[in-house]
Amino acid sequence: MSAATVSVVIPTVGRSPQLCDVLAALDAQTGVDRGAMEVIVVGDGIGTKALEYLRPSEHDYGLRVVAILHAGTPAARDAGWRASQCPLLIFLDDDVVPTPRLVSEHLDAQRAHGPCVVLGRVQPPSGRRKPWSAYDDRVMEKKYRRLDHVEIPAGIHYGGNVSLPRELMEEVGGHDHVLQQDGDVELGDRLLARGARFLYWPSALGVHHGSLDYAAWRQRHFLHGRWEVALRRDRGVSGGLPGLLACYYDRHPLNRLAIRLGLGRRTACEGGFVDWAAAIGGVAYHLRLHRVSYPAFSCAANLLYWSGVRDAMRGDAAFWTAVHAVRRHQGRPYRTRERRQEKTA
Repeated sequence: MSAATVSVVIPTVGRSPQLCDVLAALDAQTGVDRGAMEVIVVGDGIGTKALEYLRPSEHDYGLRVVAILHAGTPAARDAGWRASQCPLLIFLDDDVVPTPRLVSEHLDAQRAHGPCVVLGRVQPPSGRRKPWSAYDDRVMEKKYRRLDHVEIPAGIHYGGNVSLPRELMEEVGGHDHVLQQDGDVELGDRLLARGARFLYWPSALGVHHGSLDYAAWRQRHFLHGRWEVALRRDRGVSGGLPGLLACYYDRHPLNRLAIRLGLGRRTACEGGFVDWAAAIGGVAYHLRLHRVSYPAFSCAANLLYWSGVRDAMRGDAAFWTAVHAVRRHQGRPYRTRERRQEKTA
């Protein structure tokens, strides 16, 4: 091919030690003509000089570096795809190292089933991880198992390995730059409302090397709850707030008990309970007692998340009143094959 047909857009803030590995892995892609692929690295809040070490001339594909003012990942992704004219876009995070056929698998999926939104898969690297990162890895793996067997792809749960036609991005106007977290979820909801089809394609595989320190992990789970309320209540994403709150009843009974005991104690007790559970999880992980480590971190993450939901709803009374009101609510922010079959029947 004489002209590029697929753009791989990679936002970065310049701190990812894996970025060079990502670009090298794109050089090693099989099943795709190098002339058919271009890579656009978007420096979010860093100048192009800070990324001179990437050396575009050393790569077989066309590599461009775009610099924007610090504006967040959604804005960086938009700057990347708008700088391209390719008909197909792949969004890849700067710490997701693609396996040799990631690009060609996205292309194959689009040719066979497109135009659609193709959700690739990520897996953790081999070896030991930080205990809380290992917990997140297991949560992601459970999500993929659900997509394999139970859940119908109907949105974007992780935006770091996704492909879609450029025309779909143009139709919805790109990402919402106000959202610094869960912007990919909101984008997926707008794409779904426009009639876009979603396809889970596990062979489009990347290895996710990203890892947070404990303080950042704590903050991310708490802010995730706050942003979820903003998305569901204020923007009506995926059925609105009732469906989100109803997910409380899907939690393990022990997690629900921890949430009930933890919320409402807004002093050091609430944060101390989180740290206590995480400490148990960390010790258990190092002792390879994974059946203890995972539930402990699950307890901590759930308490952080639902604390964020509670704070976004302006207090315990409003939160628990709303939760009790949706006890028998059937809607959820996801769709399952069982529910689709019941509806069809």
